[in-house]
Amino acid sequence: MFLFFIGECDLETEFACAEGGCINATWVCDGQYDCFGELDASDEMNCVCTEDQFLCVDSGICIPHDYICDYYYDCSDYSDELANCTCDLEYEFECESGGCINGTWVCDGEEDCFDGSDESVCGTTETPGTEGRNLLHLLGNKLESIKFHS
Repeated sequence: MFLFFIGECDLETEFACAEGGCINATWVCDGQYDCFGELDASDEMNCVCTEDQFLCVDSGICIPHDYICDYYYDCSDYSDELANCTCDLEYEFECESGGCINGTWVCDGEEDCFDGSDESVCGTTETPGTEGRNLLHLLGNKLESIKFHS
């Protein structure tokens, strides 16, 4: 929510945003950018995170704990997606650089891991309808090529 006050801030009840304007002091370190959005995140910098929040490494911004390991980069340094994420290997792929991606994103032609390990593990494929086709089967952190006849 963006609600700015013009003039001097009442520092007992308001916070002075770095780029100007005042916001309600209770909005500081609440996990939401209130000072002009991400252009001025001063209300979320250098916060002491609560037990249910995660501290972004480079920016010092606190985000809700639910935001870590959710395939969306909420921290500018991506630390929320590299933060000791435990992959569910039945459905996810563990990148060599750390972090997890959806298992269906492996060998899809797009590098989803920072190091490209989701594409570097891919084998060759045969054209369907020939002697057989290769399927890539997620097995732990490795991909195994399984061949079957159609």
